This record gives sequence, structure tokens and C-alpha cells, in this order.
Amino acid sequence: MTLNGAEALLVVSIGACTYLAVLQLWLGFRTEGPSRWSGAWAVFAVVFSGARFVQLTTSDPGVAISAARIEIAATPLLMWTLCRLAWCVSDWQPTRFERRLSAGLTGVAVALMLWTPLFIVPEIVPARDLAGDPFLGVRSGPWMAFAGLQTACAVAWCAWKLNTSVELSHHEKQVFGASLSLYAVMGLSSLLRALELTESEGLLEYGPLVMSLGAGRVLAVRQRRLENTLEQQIAARSAELRESETRYREVIEHAPVGFLSLDATGKPEDANAAVCTMLAVTREQFARSDTLLADAGASRSGFTAMLERAWLTGELLTDEFEFDSWSGKRVTTRTSIAPRRGANGAIEGALAIIEDVSDQRAIERKLESAQRMEAIGQLAAGIAHEINNPMAYVRSNLTVLGEDLASLAKEARTRDPASPALARLAELDALRVRSLESVQRAVGIVRDLREFSRSGHAAREAVDLNALLENAARLAATRGDGLREIALLPGEIPPVLGTPDELRQVLLNLLIHAVRAAGPTGRVEASTSRAASEVLVSVRDDGVPIRPDQRARLFEPLSAARGGANEPSLALYISQQIVREHGGRIEVLSNERGTEFIVRLPVAPAEDEAHA
Repeated sequence: MTLNGAEALLVVSIGACTYLAVLQLWLGFRTEGPSRWSGAWAVFAVVFSGARFVQLTTSDPGVAISAARIEIAATPLLMWTLCRLAWCVSDWQPTRFERRLSAGLTGVAVALMLWTPLFIVPEIVPARDLAGDPFLGVRSGPWMAFAGLQTACAVAWCAWKLNTSVELSHHEKQVFGASLSLYAVMGLSSLLRALELTESEGLLEYGPLVMSLGAGRVLAVRQRRLENTLEQQIAARSAELRESETRYREVIEHAPVGFLSLDATGKPEDANAAVCTMLAVTREQFARSDTLLADAGASRSGFTAMLERAWLTGELLTDEFEFDSWSGKRVTTRTSIAPRRGANGAIEGALAIIEDVSDQRAIERKLESAQRMEAIGQLAAGIAHEINNPMAYVRSNLTVLGEDLASLAKEARTRDPASPALARLAELDALRVRSLESVQRAVGIVRDLREFSRSGHAAREAVDLNALLENAARLAATRGDGLREIALLPGEIPPVLGTPDELRQVLLNLLIHAVRAAGPTGRVEASTSRAASEVLVSVRDDGVPIRPDQRARLFEPLSAARGGANEPSLALYISQQIVREHGGRIEVLSNERGTEFIVRLPVAPAEDEAHA
């Protein structure tokens, strides 16, 4: 069969619409997007153009009438899919009722056009196509004008919706508008021919191709624009996520608490700097570490047991542990462990938040110790008060007893110089002297107790430590057993701000301690000097050194150091408390050559500023 130009163009239109239908439906059949309705338009365009081609090429009147009715019935389907396409690319979305109503009215129109003579009368009339060749035409029914009005309204409504759409670019609106305008002109030409208002053959059979090409062009441009926009959004979102991840990692990395991630076998996956600091390891050492389930240190501390319990119960658990870091330092931590679950809910590992509370617990222990010392101080104050009065009474009686014994010895010596009573009186006086020494020792303890429990703070002033040291040295020299002199090496030092009596008590306590440790043949040396903004007072002796295990308890109340060289007392503890209250500290150096106590006190503010 040889085709003329009009028929060949119609075949090309059918082929192009078929290709567009397959392509658009393949892309958008599973969605309610514009590709789906653009593909549906192309399908009905193939039906419309195919029916027109049959009408142009058939010689059977019945086939020509049926083809004409199929052709006109495809028109409301084309308009319906065109409206649905406009809905998809505009900001107006119809309700379910509106969608069902439009589909129902379209179905009624299709049925009327297929089965009634309202639009196509079963009567053959001679007609010619665009090439001038004759074909079997049909006569239009009384409602054909209504079909044209319906098509015109649908095209006008779609043009309005597409022009007001915010989802389409200006170029896309122009392409859609041009396609609709051309389609409307083609449809008008065919309507005028159907109503026998003109003898020129219409062009509507080529209109679906124009709309298919226009819609395909718009959807392709729109798809590319949406893809570019989506790519830009994905790139921006990815950048935001990377930035957020970087910030999150920075926060985690520099957090003051440790964050530890473990896999399902207990092997560490990741940790921040705080965890490495607590463990005293580098990142490389941490990365080579084995599972914590087999680590002896984690097992001894209880971490392993809590990890297994968290996996078993699936709960967040918190506890405190003590463990030795890789450097040997004892660390106390408060640890919270939570199971880490995957997308399917299965446990894939654990997350641990670890806080180093070593300093906090040390402070708490010191506070508890201070509270205990405060309670002991209050108790000591009461004991000192209760003991002081009886001791004063006993000391007074022993003094009177000494006077009476001396009087009796004098009287007995006058009567009989060889009287055996004189020896007995001498023994009694020796007992009295030893008793008085014991009383004096008890009075000294009471004095220390009073110093220990002191609660007031005397006014502070600029104090010359050289003068205090000289005075304390004279008093301390009398406390030694045969030691008659303390070597003084005063330096040029500024005054310190403090309470003279309290600082004198500190120096006296340290010198007495040194004198007793040195013994009758030993040497005690005291010196002063300045180091930066501090004044140093050094008290050295060559007595028995202090063992390392004794240094930790040297400044505890009633401690006896140096192997019994000094009796238990509060002297060193009180001295340390006084120095701390003055903003200083006491250092101890001890070896086989002897022991040195170094008191460091800050220079008085005015002197310190002048020196600076």
C-alpha cells in the first residue's frame, strides 16, 4: 500500500507518540507524577491518531464510522489526562471526590461518543485529506459543538493552571503555552470542518503529536532541573552533615569525659582523647588493644562484668571503678555503659561514657579527714579543758611537797647528819621530780591540744622571721639532752604577713623536733633565704633519717617518726595547719645525712609588689 504525504505524517505521529508513551510510562507508571499522565496522554494520542489513520485508509463504510467514533471518543480521554498532567505540575491538588467526578464525567462522555449518534451520525460523506486524496468521511451529530466546547474549556483551564504554577520555570511555561495554543488551533480547524463551516480539512489528528512533543520537552527539562536541584540539595546536605560530623567529633574529641565505643566482641573501636589520657596510652596503642572481655585489669575492676550485664539486660548501667592505667597510676572513674543496637534491633556493641573522678574522690577523702579532724579538735578542746585543771592542782601539790621534803631534809640533817631518813627523803624527792616531769609532759600535751583545737584567728601583721627564729632557737636549745647550741644562718629576707605567735610556734616545734632527733652530740642548723616571691626557713639535723613509709604519716596527729626519736605529739600536724593557713607549705627532705624541713611562706604583699 502506497501512503500519501498526510498518511505518512500520521504514521510518523503514531510512531512518535508510541515511543513517548513507552518512555514516559516506564519512568512514571509507579508514581502519580507528571510522567505517568504524560505517558497516558501519549497512549490516547496513539488511539486517536490510529483511528484517524484507519478512517483515512479504509474503504469499508462501517469501519470508517467506527474509526471516527473511536477518534472522537479519544478526545475526552486526552483532555482528562491533560488536566491530570496540569494538576501534577501545579500547586493545586484535587480532592478524591473531584478526581472521581472528573473520571466519571469523562467515562460518560466516552460512552456517549462511542455508542450514540449524538456526536457521529452513521452516514458517509465524501471528504479529502490534506494531500487532496478522497476518503470516507462521516457526518457530525448535533452535540459535536458541545465536544468542541468541552475541549476548548479543558485546554483553557490547563493553560491557566500551567501559567500560574510555581513548580514550572518561565521557559517550561512558554513551551507548554505554545503547545496548547497550537493544539487549540488544530482542534478549532477540525471542529469547523466537522460542523461543515469550512471546506478545509482539519489538522486535529496531528495535534496529539504536538502536545506529546511539547509535554515531553517540558518534562525532560523539568526532570533535569529537579535532578540538578536535588543534586545541589544533596551536596549541600552532605556538606552540612560533614560539617555537623566534624563539629560532633570535635566536641567528642575535646570533651572532658571519655567516650568509648566497643564492638560485639568487646574490642574497642573508637575513643576520644580523654579515654587515652585516663589509660595513659596513645591512639596507636589503643588501636592495637585486644577485647576488654579478656583484659585482666578490666575484669578486676568490674568493667567486664558490667559490660556483659548491660548486653544481657539491654539497659543503661552506671558504676564506679578503680583501675591502674598503663603508666601504673590508680584512676577512679564513673562509667555508664549502654548497648548499641543496629537497624534490626540486634545488639552490635556498646557505648561507654567514662568520667575521671579521681581528684573528686581525693577531695572528698580530704574533706572527710578534715571533718574527722574537726571532730577530734572539738573533742581535744574538751579533754584539754578537763585535764588542765587537775594537772595544775597536781603540779602545785608536787611543788609544795618538794618544799616540805626540803624542809624535812634540812631539819633531819640538823638533828643527825647521818640519819637514815635523809636517804629516804632523797628517794622521795627524786620520785617527786620524775612525777613533776610527767606532769609537765602532760601539760605540754594539753597545750598541744589547745593549739590543735584553736578556732580563732589573730590579727596578722608583717613578721620578721629572723627575729622569730632566733627567739625560737633559744627556747629549743633548752629542750635538748646535752645539746647546748643551734647554728643560725639568717639571710636577708623581707617580712611575711602572719601571726607572730603562730609562726613562732611553728619554728619552735620544728627546732624541738630537730633537737630531739639530733641527740646530745648531733648538730641542728636553721637558716632563712628568699626564692622569688617566697621566704624559706630551713631546719636541718643530722639525726636518724625518716623512712619513706613514715613520711606519709609524718604530719598526722599524734604521729611518732624517726624510729621513736620523738614521742607522739601534735606538734608537726599543728605546724602544717598553721603554715597552710598562712598560704605556705612544708617540704621534707631526708636521707642518710639527716633531715631537712623547709617552710615556704609568701612574701608580704607590699614587699612582693616592690620586688616585682
